[in-house]
Amino acid sequence: MVDSQQNKGYRVISMFDRLMDGQGINKKQEAFTHNVGEKTIQRDLNEIRDYIDKAKLDCHLEYVRVEKVYRLTNTGKSILSKEQVLAIVKILIESRALLKSEMSDIIDKLISIVSADKQEFIHNIILNEKHLYVDLNHKKSLLHLIWVTKLLRKI
Repeated sequence: MVDSQQNKGYRVISMFDRLMDGQGINKKQEAFTHNVGEKTIQRDLNEIRDYIDKAKLDCHLEYVRVEKVYRLTNTGKSILSKEQVLAIVKILIESRALLKSEMSDIIDKLISIVSADKQEFIHNIILNEKHLYVDLNHKKSLLHLIWVTKLLRKI
């Protein structure tokens, strides 16, 4: 019993993780992979749907008939759109306020917010600008300084 519960936990978390990464879940393939029936996978998907509702995540699970997969779709209430992420990235690059390593890290994290199928598109748009980015002459990290300054003003 414990082993089947552990398998179920792994199976559900694995599916949820892939859904959050923008991948689709095909019930038949998932059942084959985990050596369970399609009804079991359907119950797992229902549990994921219930979790999404209870956690008030800004997405919902839907079946995409033409692809024969279940996908998470963003409701767009509090997640940045691909256009918003691109605008923020471009403004950040143009500011030239941060070290190249800091800038690169922030850009990568911002791009990771966008659905997986749009990440490469945004990455390709800013690739040249990111590569040619030049640090300001001071060569000092401003992230910590900005944080500390704001904290001190609160005190």
